[in-house]
Amino acid sequence: MKKLGKSRHAGESIHIKRFTRGTSNELSFSVLDARGDAVAAQEEVARRKKKRVALRGVQWFMAFAAIAVVAILFVSYMRTLAQQEEKMRSSVGEAIGYIQQSDEDIVAMDQLLGQEVNDDVVSQMKDLLEKLPSSNSLLDRATNKATEVLNGDDNSGGVEMATRAQESAQARKTLVRAGSDLLDAAVSAEEAIDDMNEAWEALKMGHEKSVAAAELVKDTTEENVTASMALSKEAIDYYQQALLSISAASKLVPSADLQAYLNYANTALSAEQEAVESDEAILLQDKSTAENHNDSANTYTNAASRIAETFPSSPSQPIIDAYNQDTQQLWSDYEQARSTAAQADAYLRDYLRNA
Repeated sequence: MKKLGKSRHAGESIHIKRFTRGTSNELSFSVLDARGDAVAAQEEVARRKKKRVALRGVQWFMAFAAIAVVAILFVSYMRTLAQQEEKMRSSVGEAIGYIQQSDEDIVAMDQLLGQEVNDDVVSQMKDLLEKLPSSNSLLDRATNKATEVLNGDDNSGGVEMATRAQESAQARKTLVRAGSDLLDAAVSAEEAIDDMNEAWEALKMGHEKSVAAAELVKDTTEENVTASMALSKEAIDYYQQALLSISAASKLVPSADLQAYLNYANTALSAEQEAVESDEAILLQDKSTAENHNDSANTYTNAASRIAETFPSSPSQPIIDAYNQDTQQLWSDYEQARSTAAQADAYLRDYLRNA
């Protein structure tokens, strides 16, 4: 391979115009830069505060009190139970006891779903998700005890009491089901947001390396072209990292529309691959091949620039939008089950006060 000197007379060197300002390719610099400037202040504040992401919907329940717990009244009821020793009351009392035990985790779930989602809350959500199956089992036992009364007792008060206990247990089972799904969705959304923020950082770094590579190759000395090629390869690595992060986010929240980011990363990646091919041809003094690859690189760069114009205001926005849509029915189910449980609990409280 013939080595190029550090400077050449007109006509001796290969001059390739790539991504230069003042040409039709200038937009490729400005769009992502501008997009980055618009988001950068928000991202910096988020990093310093260890990122807090509030998902729409969770605030609906922040003003609610925790689900009613019948513990205090249950103690009074058990005193009466010890005196009366009635089988019906014993079975209903056991059902209420199981409900009471399940409330420890259910109340914790209710409170978590009313909090702003952050890394610490996500950790608590994961821990709680492991406990909720046990609460569900307790509610099954409560339902079975209530059913014993309904199947074998003719006392209208006992039947009504057992019916309310059964309603309370079943409503809580719905709460556990919907709440578990909501916790899963919140955890997945938060982790996907982390992935998209990582992807955004990688895209910006890839763009910066691409810009630096283009500036170097304006003067096509061997040293500059070699350095430019190295920067383009770094840009390629960043774009590949971005693709991996976007893919990870997509798996966590499949309904999120991340196609614009995927298209941009793939197109920008192709641009840098063509730029490397062009640089290699320059070093070989193959002007025709260098120009062909450079033209392709510029075409991809312009296409990437157009894609960048379609980005939402934040890389996390598609995740939040998908979360809101995916959990809309879950929140409705949760709210309805919560209301049903509260009504059943109100009856149980009144009954226990007078027992």
